[in-house]
Amino acid sequence: MTERTRLREQERLTRELQEAYRRLKKLSARLVVAQERERSLISRELHDELGQTLTGMVIHLHAASRAPDEGEAVRHRETAIDMAQTAVRQVRTLSFSLRPAQLDLLGLVTATQSAAHRITDAAGVACRFSSRGQEPKVLGETASVALRLVQEALNNVVRHSNAATVHVRLRFLPLDRIGVLVLDDGVGFDKAELLGGAPSERNVGLYGMIERTELAGGRLHIRTQPGRGVAVRAVL
Repeated sequence: MTERTRLREQERLTRELQEAYRRLKKLSARLVVAQERERSLISRELHDELGQTLTGMVIHLHAASRAPDEGEAVRHRETAIDMAQTAVRQVRTLSFSLRPAQLDLLGLVTATQSAAHRITDAAGVACRFSSRGQEPKVLGETASVALRLVQEALNNVVRHSNAATVHVRLRFLPLDRIGVLVLDDGVGFDKAELLGGAPSERNVGLYGMIERTELAGGRLHIRTQPGRGVAVRAVL
């Protein structure tokens, strides 16, 4: 190898290292933002929903203890019981949002299929689900990311696409990798226009999917055109 060739190779490696460092620095900053966003969401759920429900329970229990007659006391206690049951449902919903129990109990395929139909059936969108490959007996951390991606993609379909049909596919690849595809026949969008700028209320969901995938060491691709539907692909 000549001295000039060696220097060119060294310069190329230096540029690649600098680019990798810039990408890592940017990704680290996005990780902090994503973590804070998740924490803010959980805090808001705890305060606005669960906190108010528990406060209402306490108010009705105190009212029962001060009630002038047993009939009124019973009514307050029954209301408090109803609120306690609501609090249990809220805790279950919050727990599911952190890590769905079905993922550990039933596996990724069943959990994803159940979540997909729960989202699409309520919106009247036909969902076709399929999987390829052998699901591992022990799921890694990327399994929960795959499930989240499907949920977020389907929520976008329901809210924005006006689609009649959506296809969801999981693929179990070598080296414990997971492939995800969500394809709809909706109105699509202008990708360059929507993702060309900084994160905003209009594109925060898509940026969240990209961040979640990259933080898990994967890559996410979005293919779409106005009037041609949307295909979201990720390999984790």
